[in-house]
Amino acid sequence: MSYEFMDMINDHVETRLQDEQERLVKQERAKELRIHQIVFAICSSVFFLLTFLLETPH
Repeated sequence: MSYEFMDMINDHVETRLQDEQERLVKQERAKELRIHQIVFAICSSVFFLLTFLLETPH
């Protein structure tokens, strides 16, 4: 095999590895964002529930 062909294969493999790594990073960021959204929604719900319970006369 020629060096040019080997370089072409090497570049292709490196590109695929970089693409896969970028995809995994994006997936992880999306997962973290979703977790933050869920935690924020839970905290907001608890806050509004507490506010409602404290304002309601007993």
